Amino acid sequence: MLCKGDVLPVGTFTNNTDSSNTSVKLAKEHFESQRITCSKGPEFDALSASQKEIFAKQSFTISNDNSRMGYRLNEVIENALPSILTSAVLPGTVQLTPSGKLIVLMRDCQVTGGYPRVLQLTNTAINQLAQKKTNDTFQFVLKE
Repeated sequence: MLCKGDVLPVGTFTNNTDSSNTSVKLAKEHFESQRITCSKGPEFDALSASQKEIFAKQSFTISNDNSRMGYRLNEVIENALPSILTSAVLPGTVQLTPSGKLIVLMRDCQVTGGYPRVLQLTNTAINQLAQKKTNDTFQFVLKE
């Protein structure tokens, strides 16, 4: 058991691998993309034409209220949709709150919610969004 004030020794790292046989390849697009792919959520068709156009054209900004449970977005979409009965949600569900704020549920989200579920992110899109930080912007791209 560690106690307050304990000091852990750290050894020196020695790389014993042959560097000619190892490499790491990163897809920069995964980290830099501002396009977040999603599909229609269960309540998407209840949105007005103007609301759907906002989702198609507007950039959204991650607020400072974000965690592994969900990312709140700064932008407000006028919302007159009624709340729904508590229904199942998944990581990647985009909820539209009565105040017009959007919440993107992330990997540690709850399992039910009462806000309209307007979009659903793909697994790749959830991973891409997880790489972004406060004040980063992105656009939803609805896959047909």
